[in-house]
Amino acid sequence: MIVFWEEALLIKSGWVTGFHVQNWNEKLQQTSGIRFLPPTISEILKSAALPPHHKDPFDLLLIAQARTHQMTLITKD
Repeated sequence: MIVFWEEALLIKSGWVTGFHVQNWNEKLQQTSGIRFLPPTISEILKSAALPPHHKDPFDLLLIAQARTHQMTLITKD
């Protein structure tokens, strides 16, 4: 869910164009079997306590969520 929020803000700011987050969301839910996890207050607080290796707060929140749920996080950055 964090990725959708981040992408929506990038579109709003003009950094990303021609991409429709809603269509992507619907397609993923229909075809992939991906489970969406809304961030919890605990994960938000954990993300704020992480060392600042990543300056992007969205990345920190993804890291905190991955740790909480013992998931592997794969990203290009």
